[in-house]
Amino acid sequence: MPKYDYYCECGKEIKDIERPMNEETAVICLFCNKEMKKSFSNIKPAAIFKGSGFYQTDYKNKGVKK
Repeated sequence: MPKYDYYCECGKEIKDIERPMNEETAVICLFCNKEMKKSFSNIKPAAIFKGSGFYQTDYKNKGVKK
């Protein structure tokens, strides 16, 4: 089950909640009783291994430059 970060515009509450992707119920702030918004700033990139034995050419190219 994916984890989502929610924040309130009042700035008093931040929640980290595990929810199913298809669940659409609102998350309510306990301080101002408004709907909290989903934060997308904590999206983590895929792992990139560095060090001896790992080469930049081992990773897939995003596109071919002409």
